[in-house]
Amino acid sequence: MIFSLTTFPTQSKALGSGVSLPTTPPLPTNYLEYPEGLLGLTSSFYVERPPMEKYCFEEIRKPGSLICIKAPQKMGKSSLLARIIQQAKNQGDATVVINFELGEKQFFSNLSTFLRWVCDRIISELSKENQALGTELLNKLDAH
Repeated sequence: MIFSLTTFPTQSKALGSGVSLPTTPPLPTNYLEYPEGLLGLTSSFYVERPPMEKYCFEEIRKPGSLICIKAPQKMGKSSLLARIIQQAKNQGDATVVINFELGEKQFFSNLSTFLRWVCDRIISELSKENQALGTELLNKLDAH
């Protein structure tokens, strides 16, 4: 059997805040994709870590849960995160991805400024389709 390493164009599915999850079109049966970067949800190159995925999927069912993913480079952290986010969406949760690298230095100067910036990002992402709700929540933010 001969495998070709031809590049096929991919489409991206937005995860919010400028983060995209690649979705790959159906490939010929003799095509071998080149594993690089964030792997699509259907990639055959994603190596599952059975206790970790199960633990993460159970953890996101709990309100206010926190998952810390730590590993060396090129170990699949972003691909695992994409699967966790997809699982949360599948169970009906609203998801927001915040890239802290996009925040200006001033937002990290004190706790109040930081928390306000995080809340602004969350409200903006969750109320994209309902501007009235977004405005109402932003107005209530100062009171809380």
